[in-house]
Amino acid sequence: MAATTSILPVDTIEFEILPRLPVKSLLRFKSVCKSWNSLISSDVFIKSVRNSDHDSVTLVSHSGQDNLYGHFTAVCIGCINGLVFIEEHQWDCDSETLEFIIWNPATKQCLEIRPPPVPISCRYFLGFGFDSVANDYKFMYVINIKEHPLVGYIYSCNSGCWTKIIQSNFVVPGCILNMDPVIINGSPFWLILQDLNGSHLHVMSFDVRQEFFRLLPDLGSSGPITIEEDGECCQLLNFRDSPAVVIYNLIFCFDETIDIHVFNEKCENWSKMSFKPFKFLSEVPTSCMQLRFVLGLSNGDILLVDSEVRKLYWVNLGNYTIKSLREGGDLCYGHKYSESLVFINGMKPLYQKEDLFQFLSIKKNHGPAREEIQINRSFK
Repeated sequence: MAATTSILPVDTIEFEILPRLPVKSLLRFKSVCKSWNSLISSDVFIKSVRNSDHDSVTLVSHSGQDNLYGHFTAVCIGCINGLVFIEEHQWDCDSETLEFIIWNPATKQCLEIRPPPVPISCRYFLGFGFDSVANDYKFMYVINIKEHPLVGYIYSCNSGCWTKIIQSNFVVPGCILNMDPVIINGSPFWLILQDLNGSHLHVMSFDVRQEFFRLLPDLGSSGPITIEEDGECCQLLNFRDSPAVVIYNLIFCFDETIDIHVFNEKCENWSKMSFKPFKFLSEVPTSCMQLRFVLGLSNGDILLVDSEVRKLYWVNLGNYTIKSLREGGDLCYGHKYSESLVFINGMKPLYQKEDLFQFLSIKKNHGPAREEIQINRSFK
């Protein structure tokens, strides 16, 4: 009896199997045939390649360094759809240069962009966003002088040029606490501390589609949340794909509850969640003075970092358990990253950036006896 060969339908291979493969494999498969090269390069296919593993996360962090020619910093401002937005700043006693880069580490392609045609200001902040309607990546260079309206410029990757943000009367009502924005669903967010007989908290966002800044409603139902106690700390983070403000006491965090205010975009209001003190985290150091919240995962877990000993912790707020990870190197701040095939017109090959950034791949394994969390620093 002749043997039969089972052949998978073409649609199954191209739309069910290929989108699940790593980007590194897909780049090789572009050489298989013209039809696969066309498919893998198409916008529809690129959008279908997404990391859907809720039990894994990759963080990218940055570091600065001095060289023979002066001071040099490369800072990761944020990550969207596998693209990393980088600010490169170099200066010495005679000169100062600033450059922006959009980099895809998976494809090793980057787009280098000169800053807007204005003098370099020491009082600026940056933003990175994605307009899903126009399929356009944008970033903002905003000059912020106390009690003066913002003067902002926005770069559109579709048009390839800078334009001035039309909004001219928006004043930041205080000090921006996170100069690297928290990016959620393509929009950047900043936490603002306003000192008015007590420190009021506000959250500012930028509408990437309409190109204007706005303040979110007050965190409290009867007015702004106030930070008054000694040691009380606040932090903005991505919690289950929503903006969230974490408030906790650095001195008494083992004895007092941790409050997380989560914003509901549809209802335009905040809801408060309270969690047990850190005393249930037996592996956390005896001092909370160096603890920071890095990221709230979509499954409800949280990543913490002890910036003094460079150690990461994976906290499950559902069953109040913690997993101590290996040392996180230079990770004090991190941005969630997932590899992609996204390409922007004008990108060119670039390979040297891996030396400036650290990629930490963290995955939770569910075994029959116990949960294990693995961390891998390599990036290929």
